[in-house]
Order: sequence, then structure tokens, then C-alpha cells
Amino acid sequence: MQEQAYEDYRIYTESNRVYHEAQQTLGNVVRDYAATLKKPNIQAFEIGCGFGDTTVQILNADSRILLFSGDKDPNMFTETNKRLILEGIKPNRVYYLQNDAVQSMKFLRNGCIDIVASAQTIHNFPNDGEGSKQDCYIEIARILTPGGLFVNADKYVHGNPDEYRAGIARRMAEFAEYAFQHRSSEKAREAITRWYEHLIHDIQPERIMHLDTAIQQLTEAGFVDIKTVWSKELEVVLTALKGGK
Repeated sequence: MQEQAYEDYRIYTESNRVYHEAQQTLGNVVRDYAATLKKPNIQAFEIGCGFGDTTVQILNADSRILLFSGDKDPNMFTETNKRLILEGIKPNRVYYLQNDAVQSMKFLRNGCIDIVASAQTIHNFPNDGEGSKQDCYIEIARILTPGGLFVNADKYVHGNPDEYRAGIARRMAEFAEYAFQHRSSEKAREAITRWYEHLIHDIQPERIMHLDTAIQQLTEAGFVDIKTVWSKELEVVLTALKGGK
């Protein structure tokens, strides 16, 4: 089951050009913000390391960055380390916390982190209850230094909901076309079935992420200067700074 999930994610990242544009934008945001910090070391936290795509962007943004990365799956730590070695990045710049994002942040003290970054993870959190998106924003605000950066590259409903659903349908079609071109017919059909279920789950009321709601929740958590710095199709790169001095 685990290997199936990895394969599905690989097909998704290979087939989705917008995903890579969003990742690069996130890296540029981290780079530009880090350049404003006059300190020898920069502490960052990553919500979910996955296969290391976002990890690489964060660490390449500034050589002073030391990264905490929270992920429930310890196998992702192994995959990320492999990716770091391939990219020529020292794995000892990352400290892994095996837990979900909200629980991982609870191990960190108030105001100890300069940058929190995430890509394609927060949309998976529930909209209500324990471990919700709002819980995540509150913890992010708690661990950030005043003026600290939060950047998220993720799927947001940021326009007409019908257009968003049409975008989901296009994304499904792109996934299917790529899977049949680059995998065996049997593996492609299995991956398509699983990924369709995942995408359908993403648009359910208990999980779908609306940009206006996220902005309101971030404001309530104490963030200011909340901006959409890039958007294309389903993806948005959103930035916010922790208020206070």
C-alpha cells in the first residue's frame, strides 16, 4: 500500500508542470526573505518533507538555513536524504521530526523559527476538529519569530468553485494521460483509480481549502501582510508574516 502511494505521487509530480513552477516560486520567496535576515543561522520548519522537493528548495535558498522537517512517514526521511545527496546538499542541515505537522511543531518553543514553508500538504488537513488547518496556522504563528515568514504552495479555491472543479477534472485527465504513456496499462489503471479517489476527497466540504477562508484564519492567528504572490490553475503561493515586534 505504501509503495502504491509513492508511485501515485511520483506520477503526479512528473505529470504536473504547475507543481514545479509553484515549488520554484516557494524557493524564490524563501530566498528573498532570507536575504533580509542579518544573522549567522536561519531556523526554518517544513510541513511534510515528502520526496524532498520542497526541502531542496528551502535549503538551496540560503546556505545559512537549518531545517526542521515534520512528517508522519519515516520512509520520507530516507527518500528526502537520497534527494539531498543527489543535489549536493548536506543531509545534516535537516532535523527530522516523525509526527504530523501540528504535533511536530509542539516540540518547538515559542518564537524560535524564522521561516515556515509548506507545499501540497496543508490541503490534506481537515477543516474542523483536532489537527485542523486552523490549528496548524495557530502553531505556525506560535513558533515563528515576530515578522517571521509563512509561505504555502498549495491547492486553493481562489475563484469560481465550478472553475476549480473543472480544473480538478483537467488535472485528472493529465494524470491519466501521463500514466498510460509512462507506466504499464495495469499499473496506470490502478494508479488512476487511487489518484481519482484522492482528488475527489480533496474537494469534499470537510477538506477543500478556500483562499478567502485561509486568509481569515491566518489573520485570526496573528498574521499580517497576507499575499497571493503567484497563482496558476489550481495552485496558489501564499505568503504571510507574523505580526508583532
